Amino acid sequence: MILINKGDREAFNEIYQRYWLNLLQIAVRKVSVQEEAEDIIQDLFVSIWIKRHSLHIHTTLKAYLFSALKYKIINLYESKCVRKNYSSYVSANCKRHDNTTEEMVVYNEVQREFEIGLEKLSPKVKHVFLLSRNDNLSISEIAERLDISQQTVKNQISKALRMLKAHLIHGYIISAFIFTLVYN
Repeated sequence: MILINKGDREAFNEIYQRYWLNLLQIAVRKVSVQEEAEDIIQDLFVSIWIKRHSLHIHTTLKAYLFSALKYKIINLYESKCVRKNYSSYVSANCKRHDNTTEEMVVYNEVQREFEIGLEKLSPKVKHVFLLSRNDNLSISEIAERLDISQQTVKNQISKALRMLKAHLIHGYIISAFIFTLVYN
């Protein structure tokens, strides 16, 4: 190991040739994928070469290499676990964002249909309905403001709600049909 500490490539190559096959066999058994096992062994020896000047081994070289391999495999499993968790997180958030986008499309479509339905109301019915819903006036306040009976206000609000509901249901059925054609 002293020669490797000094940067002797031949000593490093000798260690590589002596141990890589045994290390590879163990790695293949542990990770089950030949390419991953090869990457681990390659990474192990690269890291030894990079740290060669500061590397101090207090056990046998063989024990050090097998211990280092164990930690490389543990790191691989941990990184796979992190990637899997991140992938699950991203997937869940993408689905949530996809649903949010879909919900916004539906909301905007309902809002558009509502506006169209509102424009189809007669001016008097529309005015009474908007005073009720937008200005939050009570039936008696609307009747007093417009100088009409409370029953007339109730009738016009009911008429507006019936017409808007019918328009929205009809608009929703058409929109759902178009949505199905476009997105399926």
